[in-house]
Amino acid sequence: MPDVSSSPIPSQLDATDAKSVLDVLLADGALTQAQYDEMKVKSVTQGQSVVALLQGSNIISEERIAQAQAKLLGVPFIDLASVSFSPQAIGFLSRAVVERFALIPFLYDEKTNTLSVAMANPVDLEALAFVRQKTGLVIKAFAASPSAVTTAINQQYHEELVGEVGEAIKETEEYTQKKVVDSTQLGQSIQEAPIA
Repeated sequence: MPDVSSSPIPSQLDATDAKSVLDVLLADGALTQAQYDEMKVKSVTQGQSVVALLQGSNIISEERIAQAQAKLLGVPFIDLASVSFSPQAIGFLSRAVVERFALIPFLYDEKTNTLSVAMANPVDLEALAFVRQKTGLVIKAFAASPSAVTTAINQQYHEELVGEVGEAIKETEEYTQKKVVDSTQLGQSIQEAPIA
């Protein structure tokens, strides 16, 4: 698959693209004709995107909407619940970065120098450019549902936080032990000092 980050894709889904998401869902049998018509009318009368209306209506799951968007954009969809995350891939980006851009790295291919990243918005060109610049790697974007990305970030970066807290506790214990030794030596030095 070509490097998605360099493809000329619009940065956001506009109204025409959102209608196409409806078309994809209708063609796949995920929506009935009546639901399709209702969403089109609501979008026009309420001035909201079809995607926002679909997410708010609970007619269709967030994951199914993300799949339809991925199909529309020609970006592969990935189910993060079934992914085995590479610690090396996770190590390329900090938690602050992945939360800021709603994405998570899951695979690193050393041979091609490619980092595979699941994104809530796989056409966020700013995010793709930032990650490419920060890592110096080729970025391969995958679509995922926003809630799946958030869940994966919390699970994968929880371990990073636990490691950081553990390291901080270890450093604190070493410092405390050093202070105990120092105070013991100080007490002995006081006892040995001549009385004036």
